[in-house]
Amino acid sequence: PPGPPDPCTSGIPGRVQRVMRTTMNHHHLLRRCGVLQTRETKRWILSASLRSLSTVGEAEHCDVCIVGGGVVGSTLAKLLSQEAPALSVRLLEGRSSVSIPSTSNVPSARSYALSPKSLNMLKPLDLPRGIYNRMQVWESNGPAILTFTSEDVEHSDILGAVVEDEALVSHLWKYLEQQDDSILHHNVIINSIETPQKNDSLVKVVYNQNDKQHSLQCNLLVAADGVNSFVRRTLGMSVASMGYDRRAATCVVELDSAMPPTAFQRFLPSGPLALLPSYDSRYATIVWSTTPHHAKQLQNMSPEELSREINNVLQHGPQ
Repeated sequence: PPGPPDPCTSGIPGRVQRVMRTTMNHHHLLRRCGVLQTRETKRWILSASLRSLSTVGEAEHCDVCIVGGGVVGSTLAKLLSQEAPALSVRLLEGRSSVSIPSTSNVPSARSYALSPKSLNMLKPLDLPRGIYNRMQVWESNGPAILTFTSEDVEHSDILGAVVEDEALVSHLWKYLEQQDDSILHHNVIINSIETPQKNDSLVKVVYNQNDKQHSLQCNLLVAADGVNSFVRRTLGMSVASMGYDRRAATCVVELDSAMPPTAFQRFLPSGPLALLPSYDSRYATIVWSTTPHHAKQLQNMSPEELSREINNVLQHGPQ
């Protein structure tokens, strides 16, 4: 017969029925941001002596050019359009325009857990999200359990929310297109980047868009084109990183009972396992930070084996 309920696992929804989607991510720390600033940028921003879009020779001019329309680049473009509307901004993105994903689909494992301040920064985007107003943390050994609630956060009725990458990017793109259809440019391939010369304070970017070549000059160039940034490589911009021998195995799981608005996290000797809500209470997101060897084992498991492994960790208290 079952024994008394374990306080460490109280509140966890029913067992994982099956694993829906999986992905693997490397963990790393970045210490520098890829930003190339010309001599005049700081003076321009401080004095608010800003130029609108114009033409310099045969090239267009803008104040800020952002290469890469992912979460970072698109969020920066959104904030600049809101907080510094006098700046002319261009966001160059290699992908085609995408439609906002349907919430009737199984949630994606590629998601972010965002704080209340980050969610406020993204307003007025109407993002599908898995809200949590409670967090439950316990260890693999020891009887202690730690609980946070939204009452521990000032000026917020939630602790955070889980948002999908694809949904976040598509909502940001839609917002930018509605605010100013000249900001976001799709299907862009960067050909070359010329840094300012001795008597020139502008960065020149030459790119192809839909088989047509364009030239753009800017005062501030932002490299937001990912970990293998073409901009950083072209300009020789160094990035300092520090590995700590961990990988994150993530997947979406289907539950046999509704997921509560709670983020669960169990700390194991190899790293923490988190069970996070999604916009659909039938599903939850697993983020398991562990050693590369163990992550490889998890990746090679069948959905049934991985479900059992997750249940063994989440459905039991200290050992």
